[in-house]
Amino acid sequence: MAASVFVSLALLVCVWLAHRRHLLTGLVLPLQFFAVGTAAVALDPPPMAAVLPATPGAMGVLLLEGIVLKAPEQRAGADVFVVDVVGSSTVLGRPLQPTTGRMVLSMARAHGPSRLAGVGDSERETEGYGGRPMLCGEPGDRIRFRARVHSPKPAMFPGDVSRRAQLARRGIALTGVTVEPVEGRGCLRTEMRARWGPRLAAEWLRGRVSAAIQATASPGAAGLIRALAIGDRSGVSDDDRRAYARAGLSHLLAVSGLHLGIVSGVFVVGLTWVFVRRPRIALGIGARRLAAAVGLPFVVAYTLLVGAGPSSVRAAIMLAVGLFAIIVGRTRDAATTLSVAVLAMLVLSPRAVDDVSFQLSFAAVASLMRVYPALERRWTSALMGAGAGPWALVGRGSGAFFGRGRRLIARMKEAFLASLAATIGTLPVMATHFGEVSVVGLVANIPAVPWASLVVVPSSLLGGLVAVVNPEWAGPVLWVASRAVEALSWMAAKAGALDGATIAVPRPGTMGCLLFYSGVLGLTTRWTSAWGQWARRVAGLLLGIFVLFVAGGPGFLRATTETRVTFLPVGQGDAIVIELPGPKTVVVDTGPMWRGAHTAAERVLIPFLKYRGVRHIDVLVITHAHADHIGGLATLVDAFPIDVLWWTGDRREGPKALLDVADGLAARHPPLDHARLVAGDAELEVLGPVQPATAYEDVNDGSVVLRLRVGRRVVLLTGDAEAVSEAELARKFGGMLRADVLKAGHHGSRSSSSERFLDWVTPRHVVMTVGEGNRFGFPHKEALERVARHGAEVWRTDRDGAVTVIIGEDGALDVSGYARGTRGRQD
Repeated sequence: MAASVFVSLALLVCVWLAHRRHLLTGLVLPLQFFAVGTAAVALDPPPMAAVLPATPGAMGVLLLEGIVLKAPEQRAGADVFVVDVVGSSTVLGRPLQPTTGRMVLSMARAHGPSRLAGVGDSERETEGYGGRPMLCGEPGDRIRFRARVHSPKPAMFPGDVSRRAQLARRGIALTGVTVEPVEGRGCLRTEMRARWGPRLAAEWLRGRVSAAIQATASPGAAGLIRALAIGDRSGVSDDDRRAYARAGLSHLLAVSGLHLGIVSGVFVVGLTWVFVRRPRIALGIGARRLAAAVGLPFVVAYTLLVGAGPSSVRAAIMLAVGLFAIIVGRTRDAATTLSVAVLAMLVLSPRAVDDVSFQLSFAAVASLMRVYPALERRWTSALMGAGAGPWALVGRGSGAFFGRGRRLIARMKEAFLASLAATIGTLPVMATHFGEVSVVGLVANIPAVPWASLVVVPSSLLGGLVAVVNPEWAGPVLWVASRAVEALSWMAAKAGALDGATIAVPRPGTMGCLLFYSGVLGLTTRWTSAWGQWARRVAGLLLGIFVLFVAGGPGFLRATTETRVTFLPVGQGDAIVIELPGPKTVVVDTGPMWRGAHTAAERVLIPFLKYRGVRHIDVLVITHAHADHIGGLATLVDAFPIDVLWWTGDRREGPKALLDVADGLAARHPPLDHARLVAGDAELEVLGPVQPATAYEDVNDGSVVLRLRVGRRVVLLTGDAEAVSEAELARKFGGMLRADVLKAGHHGSRSSSSERFLDWVTPRHVVMTVGEGNRFGFPHKEALERVARHGAEVWRTDRDGAVTVIIGEDGALDVSGYARGTRGRQD
């Protein structure tokens, strides 16, 4: 991906040079880009596949030692560290072997406070952030701990975010969770400041500021203040994240270029003001130049303090280029400055090109440079030039009142156009990564951005810095920051709660992005030649095609004659999506509840549906009322309209709150013995339960059993049906049970997938929906052996990720696992 960016940049520059008739330079420049790209990749090698020694127990519980690199993220019940591992051992008591690499370590606070070892008094408790005992160490410290080590998961389903890729961009290869303590404690800090430097010093201060805010600010606002002041989002609740995302204000929760520009700008302007009034301080250099020279290290220091994320690094580079231009007396060019920032970031870290923050940051800034002036011209000609309405009234008036009115309208216009320009520029990026775009953000950003930048960020940062020195002095400042944050959250909540605040859009892909940006480029260019009108029409046509794609995205994506069944990896539970020609969408179960009030629907099912361009659900099937099958029901109902519900109505052993949600659905609820859905050649029908669900002693045996028939192909979904229900199905339907693909009953339990049932079904593929390391031991060995004896290929969602079955119009069958890229036998 990074190589393609370098090649694209080279081609664009070569086209420009050829246009300028610098042909020789244009021919040589690609070699220069190739050399720079090769050097950048060599300087930034990919992370090791495994940090630890290649031993049989290398991915189990290990004794490790390393240097803390980042201020800990204070999450609920645990602190999360980034550790540069320097030693490891698979056996307690043996000497540590030299090891290299980075890992993310999650340390539960339940392990109790650590104590210093090898740093003076070994029994002295470590003073931690916010006055509480510290579980481990601070940036630069060497620590020793025992952890269960894992390799980060790849993307497990279409639309998933790869944790492995995210960490790889930061040079991190492994994750770990502390287990039994070392010498009775969570970890040992064996050496203070074993490694030190500007970045570690900034991280140390960042951790102190974060903890001071957490300890001093009001509990409800502390997490948001930390995010807005220093970019530490670990304390932001999921409800707040969702509210800010729906309102189009998520960028405020990361220290962006706007924040950095305002804080640095205030610093440099303040210095200039001082130097102008005290000429002797300027030493004959000039007040503006000296202020810019002093501002350069300030920009670097503040960027490190806020965590040096992609958006803040981009802004820092652009600010540094601008300040350097002032120092040397050169004029500044925004496009050149942005180009320098792009190249510098990619040289330092080529993997940054895959980071969504990098893409959003540069897309927004480039759009402000290109689209904003075009919008300004159009606004002036269409509204101000019309000489009518309130614009003319304010424009003709005289006096202070009308002057303030004109300035207010001008500022509101600028804020709206800037918000619109940034939204236009980031639309394909947002659609690609998130599958939805906030519409209300166009207006919500007008009051929110200046409020956050001029009130919340300065008061939060000042309060945090003062709190490190004296918490009592910081109290009044953080009180102001808390009230300001509450006001900002109120704006986000009100804006995000509006109907239609966000719209789901299909992921445009490479061609869609090219269409969009080509159209925007053409429409915003000030054409002077005779071909200009034709170029503008072509650009409008390209944008029109893109808009049609977005408006009818689900149809474009799914208007095929194929049938697709996807078994999603929701942990220990079921969530299955059936996509039929039409298109029609059927969801079978919604997955379990997860720890921390999260649901599989929120993290897996809904992102997948949005990725596939689904906007409403034709049929929702609840196979039975167990929590691992309906845990995400409320979340799904909030996200999508549902036309029809298929459910037995058996409420036994089900969570009452979720069953009340099912009862309250406005969807039609036909009797199951008449439940049938036909779409093209595909037919979905209910086979079981054979008796009323409440007649079975075991709730699992009352599961809804579905048969999907597409021509000669059959997929059989059995919910959690076990031996009793399987026997009844075999007696009633016999050979009608034959299927190419069988979803194993009850996650591969030993009491399901019986011999007689498999004899009737004769599946070629068996899918087992199981959670990794689940406490039930699913799938059971006996079930796996029975399936193997029948010659079927086994697919597991814990190992293969999403398992997708595609049936073509010609009857071709394709089965594949997303996580491992495996494909089954095709017929």
